[in-house]
Amino acid sequence: MALSKITIQKQPGETRLVSMEFTNKMDSAETIVSIDSIQQFLYDADGADAPTSDLVFTGQTINGQIAQFLVSGGSIPDRADIQECDYKVTVTVTTDIGQILENDGILKIRED
Repeated sequence: MALSKITIQKQPGETRLVSMEFTNKMDSAETIVSIDSIQQFLYDADGADAPTSDLVFTGQTINGQIAQFLVSGGSIPDRADIQECDYKVTVTVTTDIGQILENDGILKIRED
Protein backbone atom coordinates (compact mmCIF):
# COMPACT_ATOMS: atom_id res chain seq x y z
CA MET A 1 0.00 0.00 0.00
CA ALA A 2 1.07 3.60 -0.51
CA LEU A 3 2.88 5.28 2.33
CA SER A 4 0.99 7.78 4.42
CA LYS A 5 2.16 11.37 4.63
CA ILE A 6 3.37 10.86 8.19
CA THR A 7 6.93 10.24 9.22
CA ILE A 8 7.71 10.14 12.93
CA GLN A 9 11.19 10.27 14.39
CA LYS A 10 12.04 9.05 17.89
CA GLN A 11 14.99 7.90 19.94
CA PRO A 12 15.11 4.22 21.01
CA GLY A 13 14.35 5.07 24.67
CA GLU A 14 11.37 7.32 23.95
CA THR A 15 7.68 6.47 23.99
CA ARG A 16 5.83 8.62 21.44
CA LEU A 17 2.16 9.23 20.64
CA VAL A 18 1.42 8.53 16.98
CA SER A 19 -1.74 9.66 15.17
CA MET A 20 -2.67 7.92 11.92
CA GLU A 21 -5.34 9.81 10.00
CA PHE A 22 -7.78 8.00 7.67
CA THR A 23 -9.77 11.07 6.56
CA ASN A 24 -8.77 10.76 2.90
CA LYS A 25 -10.25 7.23 2.74
CA MET A 26 -13.56 7.85 4.55
CA ASP A 27 -16.83 9.72 4.07
CA SER A 28 -17.08 12.87 6.19
CA ALA A 29 -19.57 11.36 8.70
CA GLU A 30 -17.85 7.95 8.87
CA THR A 31 -15.84 7.03 11.97
CA ILE A 32 -13.37 4.36 13.02
CA VAL A 33 -14.88 1.79 15.40
CA SER A 34 -11.84 -0.44 15.94
CA ILE A 35 -8.09 -0.61 15.43
CA ASP A 36 -7.73 -4.16 14.16
CA SER A 37 -3.96 -4.43 13.90
CA ILE A 38 -0.69 -2.53 13.94
CA GLN A 39 2.09 -4.28 12.05
CA GLN A 40 5.74 -3.37 11.80
CA PHE A 41 8.39 -4.02 9.18
CA LEU A 42 12.03 -3.03 8.86
CA TYR A 43 11.71 -0.64 5.94
CA ASP A 44 13.92 -1.00 2.90
CA ALA A 45 13.54 1.77 0.31
CA ASP A 46 13.87 -0.91 -2.40
CA GLY A 47 10.63 -2.50 -1.23
CA ALA A 48 12.06 -5.47 0.68
CA ASP A 49 10.22 -5.11 3.99
CA ALA A 50 11.04 -7.65 6.73
CA PRO A 51 8.57 -8.31 9.59
CA THR A 52 9.98 -7.45 13.02
CA SER A 53 8.89 -7.16 16.64
CA ASP A 54 11.28 -4.41 17.78
CA LEU A 55 8.50 -1.87 18.41
CA VAL A 56 5.85 -2.03 21.14
CA PHE A 57 2.39 -0.51 20.56
CA THR A 58 0.15 0.37 23.53
CA GLY A 59 -2.60 2.80 24.52
CA GLN A 60 -4.67 2.48 21.37
CA THR A 61 -7.46 5.07 21.11
CA ILE A 62 -9.82 6.28 18.41
CA ASN A 63 -10.76 9.90 17.77
CA GLY A 64 -13.28 9.98 14.89
CA GLN A 65 -11.20 9.31 11.78
CA ILE A 66 -7.87 9.17 13.62
CA ALA A 67 -6.24 6.08 15.16
CA GLN A 68 -3.81 6.90 17.96
CA PHE A 69 -1.32 4.74 19.84
CA LEU A 70 1.87 4.92 21.84
CA VAL A 71 5.01 3.41 20.32
CA SER A 72 8.17 2.48 22.19
CA GLY A 73 11.27 0.47 21.44
CA GLY A 74 13.13 0.18 18.18
CA SER A 75 16.85 -0.06 17.69
CA ILE A 76 19.72 1.09 15.52
CA PRO A 77 22.32 -1.44 14.37
CA ASP A 78 25.62 -1.06 16.23
CA ARG A 79 27.59 0.07 13.17
CA ALA A 80 29.40 3.37 12.63
CA ASP A 81 28.02 3.73 9.08
CA ILE A 82 24.36 3.50 10.17
CA GLN A 83 22.81 6.49 11.97
CA GLU A 84 19.15 5.51 11.92
CA CYS A 85 16.75 2.66 11.29
CA ASP A 86 13.43 2.99 9.47
CA TYR A 87 10.31 0.97 10.26
CA LYS A 88 7.15 0.84 8.16
CA VAL A 89 4.08 0.81 10.44
CA THR A 90 0.83 -0.50 8.93
CA VAL A 91 -2.43 0.26 10.77
CA THR A 92 -5.66 -1.58 9.89
CA VAL A 93 -9.01 -0.21 11.09
CA THR A 94 -12.72 -0.96 10.69
CA THR A 95 -15.23 1.85 10.22
CA ASP A 96 -18.85 2.20 11.31
CA ILE A 97 -20.06 1.38 7.77
CA GLY A 98 -17.94 -1.77 7.57
CA GLN A 99 -14.95 -0.58 5.59
CA ILE A 100 -11.62 -2.20 6.47
CA LEU A 101 -8.87 0.31 5.75
CA GLU A 102 -5.08 0.28 5.94
CA ASN A 103 -2.62 3.14 6.20
CA ASP A 104 1.18 3.19 6.39
CA GLY A 105 3.71 5.51 7.93
CA ILE A 106 7.46 5.56 8.48
CA LEU A 107 8.96 5.58 11.98
CA LYS A 108 12.61 6.62 12.08
CA ILE A 109 14.67 5.52 15.07
CA ARG A 110 17.60 7.90 15.50
CA GLU A 111 19.79 9.02 18.39
CA ASP A 112 19.90 12.83 18.52
